[in-house]
Amino acid sequence: MATPSVAIQYLSNDYFRVHNTECSICHSADRATHPPETTVTPQIAPTSIVQTATCAHVFHELCLYTWVTTQLATRHATCPMCRHVLVHNPNTATTMLAEVSERLEALEREVEGVYEQMRRLWQMVPMEEGEEWFGVRS
Repeated sequence: MATPSVAIQYLSNDYFRVHNTECSICHSADRATHPPETTVTPQIAPTSIVQTATCAHVFHELCLYTWVTTQLATRHATCPMCRHVLVHNPNTATTMLAEVSERLEALEREVEGVYEQMRRLWQMVPMEEGEEWFGVRS
């Protein structure tokens, strides 16, 4: 899988200690800790700390990378704190568009059916010669 592109700003590696806080994903202030089944990306230092540009939440870069790549497998990747979308998954957008298109087609068929029912009902209404209602002429 390609590396997801998240707008981030790098912070100093002692950010969590200086601000007396921790990474909200791994709950560590020193190094990113991750489950053993997680694939470690050697290009990312476990002490690298980043802030998201969109919502300003702070995480270990490795934790955020793991979070984003895991989420992108099935949906858009969102911030673990506020759920702001960080990376859009084009496959998810395509799937949503297909679902919306199918629903729109179903609604169009339903509207056409209602229109036909109205036409039949209006045929039962007495009208003056040459009068037209909803495409029905007397």
